[in-house]
Amino acid sequence: MVTRKPRASRMTSFELLWIRILKNSNQIDICAPFKASRAEQVLLAYRNPRTNLGLRYPPNKFRLNYVFKKSKEFKRHQDSNGNNTWTLKEVSE
Repeated sequence: MVTRKPRASRMTSFELLWIRILKNSNQIDICAPFKASRAEQVLLAYRNPRTNLGLRYPPNKFRLNYVFKKSKEFKRHQDSNGNNTWTLKEVSE
């Protein structure tokens, strides 16, 4: 059986779903700086409106940092300790 490598350039369907959930969520303001751990909490609390079920494969904060970096829709800010905070990029950029 051939296993596929993870895609480093393209977003997977799960990653696109996570970004869409965060953009449509009322629990987090992605225009203000937020950490991946806060985004993880929002995704874990998410329930599908139609079936009331949670995500089958929720990401951890390390995977979310990777996804935000890969998506190019988010701007990264690092503090002196190397912790990442993310904001949604402006439309004009």
